[in-house]
Amino acid sequence: MSINDRISLLIKLGKQLKQVVQGQENLSAGQDKLKELITRVVNYNQWFTPENVHSAIQGIIQMLEEEELLDWTGRYMTRIQNKERSCTVGLVMAGNLPMVGFHDFLSVYIVGDYAKIKMSSDDAQLLPVVFEIAAEINSEFKQSYELVEGFLKGMDKVIATGGNNTSRYFEHYFGSYPNVIRRSRTSVGVLSSDITTDDIALLAEDLFCYYGLGCRNVSKLFIHESIDMTGLMDELCKHDRVSSNNKYLNNLTFQKSVFLIDKIPFLDGGFFLMRENESVFSPISVLHYQRFQKEKEVLDFVHANQNDIQCVVGQGLGKVPFGEAQKPHLWDYADQVDTVEFLLND
Repeated sequence: MSINDRISLLIKLGKQLKQVVQGQENLSAGQDKLKELITRVVNYNQWFTPENVHSAIQGIIQMLEEEELLDWTGRYMTRIQNKERSCTVGLVMAGNLPMVGFHDFLSVYIVGDYAKIKMSSDDAQLLPVVFEIAAEINSEFKQSYELVEGFLKGMDKVIATGGNNTSRYFEHYFGSYPNVIRRSRTSVGVLSSDITTDDIALLAEDLFCYYGLGCRNVSKLFIHESIDMTGLMDELCKHDRVSSNNKYLNNLTFQKSVFLIDKIPFLDGGFFLMRENESVFSPISVLHYQRFQKEKEVLDFVHANQNDIQCVVGQGLGKVPFGEAQKPHLWDYADQVDTVEFLLND
């Protein structure tokens, strides 16, 4: 398939995924299968509620909009068209969010390479069905990938995503290949003195979407000293979207018990806890926060912890607006590593 054929297929795939989430009738076999799976995949992974799967699919739909795809691919078009050979790229996908590895596959597919995909056992159901829908659009799509059950072998390059411990294994196992190896990251939010209630409502999406499990979820807040913490907590409490999940509530109960037993001061938001702590990483159901006076304090912290921070959310200092953390553009690469550039370099 030519690059234009691949773009055309992806645009059509995005439209068909939109039909699924909109609940349209007269769907294809693959679309019907995905529609049914959205309600059932929570039986395989209790974090993958229908709401979260819908959010993930909406993110993919945004990636596959024509304008977005053309803007992204236009940056590399000449090099893609002049690419002399196809590589086999091993993809080790994470499983913290539904179809979180889709962008890596999309990058491999768009440059015309072949993907050998090792999926996480936590997220092994959805993506194959999306691939079925793509193959219904054009059967040649099947020639672009392979789902691998055991060890990955026979690759030219590797893109692997996992936690800090897993990344060390990846570096050992895939060290002889050109590779992109990602480890744990998280995001921070900056609340300046002029924050509004609308900003806080949008911030709640960055905090609680996907139960805070994603690298683009805000796990730590920098809060200007002029902001009243009680008022902030009251506003955040209006946006509960997580307390119906038993796994989340179990984490909440456990963390609250630890804080009480260890006499660690915390603020109780009912469905979340806030603890003053310098670490960017926080447990599920807990938000770390740190007060600041001057912007330089935040900038210095972000610079010192840049290897742990995926994005900075907020107005002014934040590079990502409130409410947009889980809506990256195709060129907003994980860990700021241009995946397409990596694939195009021999």
